[in-house]
Amino acid sequence: MPPIHNHRLPLQSKHNRPDLSARINDGLAAKQRGEGPIDTWRIARNLTIKDPSQTTMVIGRATNTHITYDGKFEFRFWGFPDDVKRARVDLTTNILQDNPTFRHQQRTVGPPRDAQSESMGSFLWPSEEFEPDKVLGQRNFESLNQIRKENNCFLEYDSHRSSFIVKGSIENVQEALLRIRGLLCKVVAQHSPVQRLYLVQNDCQEVTLTDLCLPVVYHAGALVEPRVTKTVESVGATLRVEDIALKAKHMKDLVIQTLRKVHWHQGYIDLRVHLGKLDLMTYTPFDNDSKSLDDYKQMISDSYNFRAKVTEELGDKVLEDSQLVRFLSATDSLQPCDRFVRDLADTKPEYTASIEVDIKDGRGNVLITKRWHEENGSFSASNPEFKRVVEKTGRTRFLEVYLTDTLSNLTWLLDMSGLGVPDSTHLPQWVRDHAEFYVNMNSENARNAKSFCDFETFDGQPKPLAHKRAIREKIIWKFEMKEPYSGYEVEVAKVFNKHYTACAIGGREPVTSFEGRWTVEVKHRQWPTLLSENHELRAGKGAEWKADIQSWFPVDSKDTNEKIKGHVVLLHALQRVQDIVLGKSL
Repeated sequence: MPPIHNHRLPLQSKHNRPDLSARINDGLAAKQRGEGPIDTWRIARNLTIKDPSQTTMVIGRATNTHITYDGKFEFRFWGFPDDVKRARVDLTTNILQDNPTFRHQQRTVGPPRDAQSESMGSFLWPSEEFEPDKVLGQRNFESLNQIRKENNCFLEYDSHRSSFIVKGSIENVQEALLRIRGLLCKVVAQHSPVQRLYLVQNDCQEVTLTDLCLPVVYHAGALVEPRVTKTVESVGATLRVEDIALKAKHMKDLVIQTLRKVHWHQGYIDLRVHLGKLDLMTYTPFDNDSKSLDDYKQMISDSYNFRAKVTEELGDKVLEDSQLVRFLSATDSLQPCDRFVRDLADTKPEYTASIEVDIKDGRGNVLITKRWHEENGSFSASNPEFKRVVEKTGRTRFLEVYLTDTLSNLTWLLDMSGLGVPDSTHLPQWVRDHAEFYVNMNSENARNAKSFCDFETFDGQPKPLAHKRAIREKIIWKFEMKEPYSGYEVEVAKVFNKHYTACAIGGREPVTSFEGRWTVEVKHRQWPTLLSENHELRAGKGAEWKADIQSWFPVDSKDTNEKIKGHVVLLHALQRVQDIVLGKSL
């Protein structure tokens, strides 16, 4: 059960709607008649309110009250008692959401400043490129506290020399300096531009520019005009088997190069390949809507003037509608991931729901995720997971490799991206409570493959969540590939997305909904196992996995020559999955 007396939970009545009519505000009328306030509220001095006049005016209009703020931490309310209660709840929600809900305690970490030191060392920090207080923490470089504590050293920053000064024993100073270098490597990796590579597999005479219809969108419940972008289709395509090894090498080289950088990333890293249509965003004009293959390859190699992305969905609704049946019947290439399921057709889906919320603590948005499995006709929920999303930019993008097949006009995207791990001491309790109790499944919708999650209700009681940014629901069927592609897993999913537009009063963000569409993704089961090391990295430490071909493109073979061809095996595995998508038999 949720806490009964948890004042930190942001409560905001969904019935509080701005009153746009011309009627007189009862609270304002009471104030003008000289009546005293119904209620007063004095907030803590360590809290601030952004734009108090605008916030109090909007809440007052929405709740039929009048609110004043004296600029000295005290609010006064006029109006009917029930209206004043609702106004105070709305105001409490917005103030708590606009402030960190934790307090930083100023304390010394490491030995005293005046302690005798056996040695001293320094590390030159490139402050012009990466201001240390912005990337390591404004409160005495709090990211260094683990190093101070674990290496028992005194550590401070000399702004005149742009250097970190470390004092302590010889061994501890050496280790601390190496860890500061590791932090710099992490910062460089997170701020490096994303690596992109566009490849074309197989030959064709030319490519033509054509329309690509994107998923249907509903804004505030109303259907938005159909969205159409541009993609390319090939003319006169022919199969070139020799292309596979060459394209696989280009892909492998860039993956290994990127892994050497993200080796230092502290947080969640996701590596997977998904199938869709190439959506052209920035490109040079086509002559009569066509280009020769050579001209097209030259265009996509121009990193300054060309940019494209791959649709999350397959991009063809007719094709998408047949995917689940095709994969559930592909017994020659797939087997269930669940060892207790004998028949591929009996595979049960997993349900995943995520909500991204801006908790207004200056550390980026929090992504809350829960999962459900169906067992014996009932659904069991996992514990909620919490991740940090970089403010404004979302995921940290490390690598994108695009491989377009001219035979099918489908494109595979190998994507590597990262999310941060929230510090448990900096995660407000109301976030944990909301994730635990108010993110729940509608089992009937889940079984009918519809949008299935209610993110703001417990036992029929709504608890609106302010400052939502995005919602994502996935119904996922998972399969394992058989020999010779063992180790690779395929996910076929129906995905529902919602985006929210930020507004002044949290809890009333306009929502944009996207129709449910089908996706296909592939990954090796070893990838998440290796990358899980990065979840709990100590400050300045790197992961222990190796950035080599045998770790990331493993092949189950004793032949040394075969073991170094794992990247080629991946492309063959992708081709087999693509054949299933298109309904081709072995």
